[in-house]
Amino acid sequence: MSETLPLFSPDFNRAVKIEVRPEQISTDAGALVLREVDHRYGLSARLATTLRDDRLDDQVLHQQPEVVRTMLLLAAQGWRDQDDATQLRDDPVFRVAVSARRGTRPLERRRGEPTGLASQPTLSRMLETLSGSANRSALRDALLDLAVARLRGAGQLAESHWLDVDSIGIEVHGHQRGAEYNGHYRCTCYHPLVAVLGEAGDLVGAWLRPGRASAAGDADELIPWVVGELRARGVALAGVRLDAGFPSGRLLGLLEQHGIPYVARIRSNSALDRELGDLHLLPRLPDPDGSEPAPERLVEARYAAKSWDEDRRIVCVVVQEPGELFNRHFYLVTSYAPEQLAAADLLAAYRQRGTAEGRFGEWMSTVPPSLSSTTRRKKTYRGRRPATTTHPRDPYACNDAQLLVSALAYSLIHVVRCLLNAAGDERWGLRRVFERVLKAGARLRRGQRRITFVLNRAAADLHALVWKQLAAIPPPA
Repeated sequence: MSETLPLFSPDFNRAVKIEVRPEQISTDAGALVLREVDHRYGLSARLATTLRDDRLDDQVLHQQPEVVRTMLLLAAQGWRDQDDATQLRDDPVFRVAVSARRGTRPLERRRGEPTGLASQPTLSRMLETLSGSANRSALRDALLDLAVARLRGAGQLAESHWLDVDSIGIEVHGHQRGAEYNGHYRCTCYHPLVAVLGEAGDLVGAWLRPGRASAAGDADELIPWVVGELRARGVALAGVRLDAGFPSGRLLGLLEQHGIPYVARIRSNSALDRELGDLHLLPRLPDPDGSEPAPERLVEARYAAKSWDEDRRIVCVVVQEPGELFNRHFYLVTSYAPEQLAAADLLAAYRQRGTAEGRFGEWMSTVPPSLSSTTRRKKTYRGRRPATTTHPRDPYACNDAQLLVSALAYSLIHVVRCLLNAAGDERWGLRRVFERVLKAGARLRRGQRRITFVLNRAAADLHALVWKQLAAIPPPA
């Protein structure tokens, strides 16, 4: 394993030599940090007790916790294709990070123990196992539990959190069950519903939906469920924030029935404009003393749309743009009474939705899910034709499971981001954490009883900040 092989020498500088040393170098030192986050917050331990494994024991080499951890760490490190596991099979960092074995055993070759990462077929079979209804429920519970564990560790559990719910488009290719052309995104896609604690940034829900699902499709079932789960775990919620595609009369009534406060934007319409009158649409002239008018005005009213069963509090936000003759305006509907939340405070709270939308964008740009399951039957197994024909897996359920794996991968990186934020005054974006902390190079130095990974100084300084914060978190009992 210590053999040095010359690779090539660049022509621009013949003094430079490039060589390869098997199992000596890794570009994914951050996988060790993510594994420690996984360990400290008990993610794998929780999944090991809740996930079902229907594989045959006599045909299993890689145990379920290690395979699931492989899927999570590969996704978090930016390796989206299951075939990447073949290239990384002997990567020392991944071998140590995914393994449940202690000491130097993850890098040793022993009979009956894995000698590398799980293969692509093993990962594919595990994805099929995770696609079962009970296992997908376990993954959703784990996503909630990880968010709650992070909030508790940061002392933020009792803070008042807004839950932001929105839909996102995930473009796919090929013939994916449930994937449809969506005119809004102008592509063939899935249209999942996602939920995040906006200011905190913790993902707490992700549900796959067909490409043509409406923005609010299934929201009347999923929002009360996730709110109930968060409340049961001790999370203090200020309410739910929704975009203009959500506030149907059925959904608003259901939220009120469950005692869930909300603030939502509603689409402007001529009936509502007539209800409030045209005065708020006219330009504001300078005051008699010559001072400019306020850039914003808030007009309150009670209004009932045709699809609503009762009237509700409406706040019209009128914005005076500098240099524009006419104002622009938009409407908010809320269950908060004026004495509970003044109009100005309501608007300030709603505008924090931009933070939540930024979280969704970070997820999709840093560790987007690779949704590509098909219904092809298995023609060979370990080089031979299988004795029995298996039923094709449900590709839609597999893609739902893959979406949850990606959400958990985001959550692991988000924990690292929060630890870095807590260590200093600098604010970290998810992509920056990925590039500067997770994708750090490491060189292996292996002794008889020790495994040492050597980092460069720049990466080591950042890793030291994270490890110091992690050391203050007690490991699970």
